Amino acid sequence: MPSSLRNWLKRQPEPDSLRIRTQDDEERPIKLEPGRYRWRSAEEAILNARAVVVECLSSSGEVLRSRKLEYEGDVEITDEQATEKAIAKAVHAKSAEMAHVLDRFGDRLNQAFDRGAAAANTGQENLVSLVEVLTSHLSLAITNLHNVSVNLANMVQQAAGGEEPDRNGQMLSQLMTAVAAKALAPGGEAKPPAAPNGKKAG
Repeated sequence: MPSSLRNWLKRQPEPDSLRIRTQDDEERPIKLEPGRYRWRSAEEAILNARAVVVECLSSSGEVLRSRKLEYEGDVEITDEQATEKAIAKAVHAKSAEMAHVLDRFGDRLNQAFDRGAAAANTGQENLVSLVEVLTSHLSLAITNLHNVSVNLANMVQQAAGGEEPDRNGQMLSQLMTAVAAKALAPGGEAKPPAAPNGKKAG
């Protein structure tokens, strides 16, 4: 307000003197001092007196212009308005606190998600490695079983053709026969297989 009041006082036509009315409805004249700071001095006098009305007067006492003044902080606040203001302030503080708590909770969730994702990736890598090992072992077992089947088929073929099988083949045949006999025997005991030359196997 001061700068706008000062500009208003200096506006043309310039007044010869001022008259103010205070909050007590008392009128006071204000004389404009000569010099470059007269408008500042007049403004300070008006504000110090807490004038509510300012009138610019000509040299003959005629009112050139008039203005009402308002001051910050002069508005009276009722008890209800003060209570509403206090409640709004408390709600704002609680909202800010809750927002801070929610931010912290969101950070914790993000951290937990990142850790879970890292653990899942590690577990998946371990599972893939385990499957690869098991697949390799299974492939090796199938290959070995195939070789045993081929050797057994060759021995059976040699026996059917009257050829004399080698000693290793003969031992493998006896072993396979013993296992099969034990599995098929009523008592679960394997009967010793007969030797190819008609003698009992020792």
